[in-house]
Amino acid sequence: MPLLARLRGHDTRAVTFRGPVECWDAAESASVGYDATMILERVLAATLRVKRGEAAFERDSVTFEVPEYQWPLLSMLFWSAARHGGELSVLDFGGALGSTYFQNRRFLQSLPRLSWTVVEQSHFVRAGTAHIAEGPLTFADSASEVVARINPNLLLLSGVLGFVRDPLALLRDLLAHGVETVIVDRTFFLREPGPSRIMIEDVPAWIYPASYPCWFLEEAAVRDVFAQSGYVHVQEFEPLDRLDPPAVAKGHVFRLAGLRAHKLSG
Repeated sequence: MPLLARLRGHDTRAVTFRGPVECWDAAESASVGYDATMILERVLAATLRVKRGEAAFERDSVTFEVPEYQWPLLSMLFWSAARHGGELSVLDFGGALGSTYFQNRRFLQSLPRLSWTVVEQSHFVRAGTAHIAEGPLTFADSASEVVARINPNLLLLSGVLGFVRDPLALLRDLLAHGVETVIVDRTFFLREPGPSRIMIEDVPAWIYPASYPCWFLEEAAVRDVFAQSGYVHVQEFEPLDRLDPPAVAKGHVFRLAGLRAHKLSG
């Protein structure tokens, strides 16, 4: 998904934001969206380098030579797998061409049973299926298709909720599938209580010339949707990225209330 100023240890100041903007349509008209063919071509080329072992990982078409693991996310993935006898079946909604899978592949491959399915825009799904899919990694056009095929035990929403027109409606639709554990990672939340804001994120030209409408979300509103859908809060991630006020990028873990969800110690 779009660059989220999420390059911990890298220069995030190059990512800039404009706004707030009155409505999503106005923000879209002032943006160059993620569906551009050029962006897919660059993401595909970068991901193929990672798949071939020529780079450690990629993020938003940028390749990195030194591994950088997402330890908070990895710990939650393995926590979920441990509750299922070592099985982890992930519905990675908005996961590009498997960025999170490849970044953490070294550790994920140690699981006895792993299934990782990315749901993306149709042109990404076609490219992923033709060139990227391997072993546990597959691609699909819809969450419904994944639920019917593999019955995932974890839904990953990494850097996606803030980049859709109606994030709370999308969240309600996804939670209706009843996936046991949900991880919301690398998502922009307002630091102070208040209504969610629509912004425009400008990606640095050295990555690719693009900009996107995005939300700085009200955290309480997101947590209310989970509560209304029968989920309880398990754990909050420490912020992974440093943004100027008024937003912070962080993550949350939720589980269905009827599955003896509990707070993690620490």
